[in-house]
Amino acid sequence: MSTPELTRLMADVWVSSTIILAYDTEMTGAVSGELSPRIPRTLDERGGHLSALFRWQSGKRSQLENFCTEALASAIVSQPGPFLDLLECAEMLPAQVTAAQVEELRVSTQGPTETGKLVDLQLTLRLAGGKRAAVWIEVKVGTGLRTGQLESYAKELERVHGGEPWRLLVLSCTPEGPARDNLRWQQVRAMIPADAHSHWLDLRVFLEEKQVADIYDEGLTVHEFAMVDPARVVLRKVARAMAELSRRLAKAKQGGQSALWPKGFPNKEQKILNLVATTFRRGSGFVIGGYRVGPRLQLGVRATSEGPEAFVMIKTRKSHVQTRKKVWAVLDTIAEPTFGLVDAGPMEARGVSLALAKLSTQDELVGWWFGKLEVLADAGALELCGGSINTAEADEADEADEDGEDES
Repeated sequence: MSTPELTRLMADVWVSSTIILAYDTEMTGAVSGELSPRIPRTLDERGGHLSALFRWQSGKRSQLENFCTEALASAIVSQPGPFLDLLECAEMLPAQVTAAQVEELRVSTQGPTETGKLVDLQLTLRLAGGKRAAVWIEVKVGTGLRTGQLESYAKELERVHGGEPWRLLVLSCTPEGPARDNLRWQQVRAMIPADAHSHWLDLRVFLEEKQVADIYDEGLTVHEFAMVDPARVVLRKVARAMAELSRRLAKAKQGGQSALWPKGFPNKEQKILNLVATTFRRGSGFVIGGYRVGPRLQLGVRATSEGPEAFVMIKTRKSHVQTRKKVWAVLDTIAEPTFGLVDAGPMEARGVSLALAKLSTQDELVGWWFGKLEVLADAGALELCGGSINTAEADEADEADEDGEDES
């Protein structure tokens, strides 16, 4: 596995202007040398800093393995303690070696051996008394081991570090190789303490965002399963309310009122139920609406830090500057309610919301949605929006297509 020069360049930018390879375990987590300023959040609001770097580097899944390797190496360089502790707790340090014995740790990635093999991650440990030990790690993300790969590396390790303690490990998402030598990305994520160096914290966010290791790898709990039925009830209630909204939209159109939805709102409760269920798997709410081309109109209910709320919003891609200006100009003409900027993940959005506590009945919820659609229609905003589609799939497509796609 080879690492493009651009990956290395970005890893250097992230870590520091000079990569630090030595660490004194008595410095209690401190790193000698100056670190470069962290990449500002304004560069990309869609996720962590490593996700931003990964988008610059490549949009191909095949590059994720190399990037994870470089990111892990950079975190170890910045603060070796958590990783050494993990190896010790998992009994994956070389025989008769403890974390407390390590006085210096040197890290290299994609290091070629004399026989031409590329080792993903090499850790060289200088121990008390001048002794050395080595840990080689074959990193896997979405790929498996080749036949004979570990056996070949083991022979190379013995040749290079014969007479010194050594260990060959596989770091992977799923089981690979002998269990005693298989470290999992989920273990790496889980061992990162809340007060770890920022590079470790960024790595954890990146692993979760790229679904290399996240909460969904953890076992089910009784408490979590107890929430299944309440979630189902909420889903059915929201779908029933949206079905009533659909009926009111159709009735208004039949009565000669201008369309209150850009395209056909689903008119069957089961169809609405299926659409809304797909959005719940992605976020913290139940949403319907959106369209891949142009601004999208969405409404629903969602959980926020201040409690559950009903909302109506219009979302646009961040790269669609001119379209967004046109829509925002229309929204600016609405005096009440004010359609302000709202949190919409990878998109730019403006909308209006109301705490569910103030909407005690289904009729009140449906009436609130209907009223806000009327306001948007009267302002001429709806005619600028696309119609209904599975919003979870649409948002995923936006994340995949956003890079390099400008407004034509």
